[in-house]
Amino acid sequence: MKALKIIGAIVVIFVVAFAGVFWLTGGISDAATGFFQTVAKDGAKAAYDSASPAFRSSVTPDGFETFAAANGLSRFKSASWTNRHVEGNQARLVGSITLDDGSPRPATVNLVKGDDRVWRVLSVDFEQAGVATSRPSSDAAPQQVAQANASSPPAAEPVATAQAQTPEGIEHVESVNGVPPGTFEKVQAYLRQPLLASMAREQFVRVEQSLPGYCPSMKWRSSNLLILRGPVFDTSSGIAGGTFRESWTGQGCGDAHPVLNLWTVSAPNQPPHVFQSYPGSSIADPQVQRDLLPIAQTSAAARVPSCGNLGVVDTHFDTYEGDPIRTVNGRMQRPWREEWLMTGCSHAVKIVMHFVPDASGTSGVSHPTDSVLLQ
Repeated sequence: MKALKIIGAIVVIFVVAFAGVFWLTGGISDAATGFFQTVAKDGAKAAYDSASPAFRSSVTPDGFETFAAANGLSRFKSASWTNRHVEGNQARLVGSITLDDGSPRPATVNLVKGDDRVWRVLSVDFEQAGVATSRPSSDAAPQQVAQANASSPPAAEPVATAQAQTPEGIEHVESVNGVPPGTFEKVQAYLRQPLLASMAREQFVRVEQSLPGYCPSMKWRSSNLLILRGPVFDTSSGIAGGTFRESWTGQGCGDAHPVLNLWTVSAPNQPPHVFQSYPGSSIADPQVQRDLLPIAQTSAAARVPSCGNLGVVDTHFDTYEGDPIRTVNGRMQRPWREEWLMTGCSHAVKIVMHFVPDASGTSGVSHPTDSVLLQ
């Protein structure tokens, strides 16, 4: 009986101590979760203004807006913090956030407590998940329409273009905005530094074997470099931030030439993020692709209704449709059409995606009757 009392006392002490830790750190988790809630409710600018002075000095409002758009933070739903570490006026939370489609995103948030005793976000880091897949909704309408609030322009609308054959093999370089001579070479050198090169290789290893026509002898050649934002230079004229997309073409496997699109988003004094948009020649930006994935899956599921795990393995820009429309960033952009190849459950389905940009974002439509079962 005495032993049971001792064990019971130990359990009570442990529970009280455990509860005490979470009570003491509750304000920290509230601050982190509140930051993402602000992005979803009031926009990236409001969340940026609520962050710590160190956060605001290390990244511009436009840079954070790009980061928020690339990670779908406007669709934030909830957060769960499973690991908390506090040391003095600094704290680190590790856990995940969940978007409105139910997809979790592993996240790490660092916070700092100011002189006013308020915890504020110091940095945010996400573990990129690569090409996304999710189950289509069981009650989706036959013709799907969704709105994607994309802030960055489609990749196929560069304002300034330069053709070049670099020693490393990049055949085509372009920029959404004009850049000084030598910028492309600096960006290329920046992307080849060991950290970013290693992060890029991790993305290749993750998906290359799932691409159509892949073989073990496939070699990758950099075929296109696109500068969407920046670059931002530091005091020593080195690149400290920007948004870049580099496309790599596979060779050495017969007629198969898959294209991998790797994005690098970075900001001064912030860890860089390297992730993929869908393979192929799609000009939809990564957020639009993610937002419209359920539509694509529902259209493909019309041909393989028993499969709930269809993912995009290739895309093909087909043609522009209709007259130019003024988009969310003020540019004129024409609607366009793409073909997406989706695989799953030993099947392959080709679907047709129609994209319509306007002042509120980009909407997408896919008609199941246009889907073709290839395998």
